[in-house]
Amino acid sequence: TPSPPLDPVSVEDLPPISPQATNTLLLTDMDTALFTPVLLDSVREVMEELGKLHSFSPMPAFGRIVIVYPTALEAALAHHQLKANAIDQDLGCSLYFGGNTPIAAPTALRYPNLLTVPEAEQLWLISPPGSPPVGWQSRPDDPPNMQPHADDIVAALHARFMDDGSQNMSSPSPQHPLPP
Repeated sequence: TPSPPLDPVSVEDLPPISPQATNTLLLTDMDTALFTPVLLDSVREVMEELGKLHSFSPMPAFGRIVIVYPTALEAALAHHQLKANAIDQDLGCSLYFGGNTPIAAPTALRYPNLLTVPEAEQLWLISPPGSPPVGWQSRPDDPPNMQPHADDIVAALHARFMDDGSQNMSSPSPQHPLPP
């Protein structure tokens, strides 16, 4: 059986759309000619006057700028000020709330064990030699170095360049010239 016809709905019958405030504002429908360093600096300065920015991302290929504030309240206040001053109309663009941008700790803080080798019974990372000698046995590899500089290298550099505490590591002295 055919479905019953839908009742016609007019725009006036719809409830008003109220965008939910998020911490992200979108300036869209921008002409690519507006993406000059001078204008982008000006827009960024205006956004910074309205609140502390988390990020400011111009996207000329999409004709938009994504502006992220630390909180939805700061973004809502900036949105209100921009609409009140008709900044979007001055630039010939549209201003919207974008999807919420989660603000989290840097990756290193969220995932402190990125370089750790997984626990396993055997980590056979060392390949056998092409022609192993009699009695050669594979052994597990050591885990990766978690420190950016080995302690012995740091100690040697410190002893060479900082022995009296007054020298900078980047400046040679007569006692410790830099190698050629």
